[in-house]
Amino acid sequence: MSNPAIARNLPLTLRETVCESDGEAVRRLVAATGVFSAEEITVAGALVEEAVPPRPNPEGYRFIFLEREGHFLGYVCYARTPLTSHSHDLYWLAVDPACQGQGHARLLMEETFRRVVALGGKYLFAETSGMPQYKPARGFYKAAGYEEAAVIPDFYKPGDAKHTYRRTLSANRTENDN
Repeated sequence: MSNPAIARNLPLTLRETVCESDGEAVRRLVAATGVFSAEEITVAGALVEEAVPPRPNPEGYRFIFLEREGHFLGYVCYARTPLTSHSHDLYWLAVDPACQGQGHARLLMEETFRRVVALGGKYLFAETSGMPQYKPARGFYKAAGYEEAAVIPDFYKPGDAKHTYRRTLSANRTENDN
């Protein structure tokens, strides 16, 4: 996990090239949040490992990794929604708990918006659980300009609804337009 002693004033770096070590770094990060299940942690790491060059990435998963001085702080995974012309899905967004509250998730989200628009995307969809530990994620999506598009009761398991959020994107929209 990243070193919380790293000074906040050092520059942040965004990269999209997937490295061999990123799968394990993502597993550690996702596990450290204390929110995701063991199965989710495994899937998060596997998606990254499947995208390490020169492996083909048939699902078109794209990643943005956030680092400071070589320390892994967070990441996002997104892709065009299969069989759509202009919709994209946000699959993963996670930030090191030692760095939460510093705007890193917002930075990753805004960068994702820019990149999806550059790919011709009009909508970005995010989904999350209705369980109490996911309440901060639901609040984050709303604060990031998403609207709740659907709630499907008992989707993941009895008592655990799927909340789907949609953000409309345009080349001229910024975070201040929320």
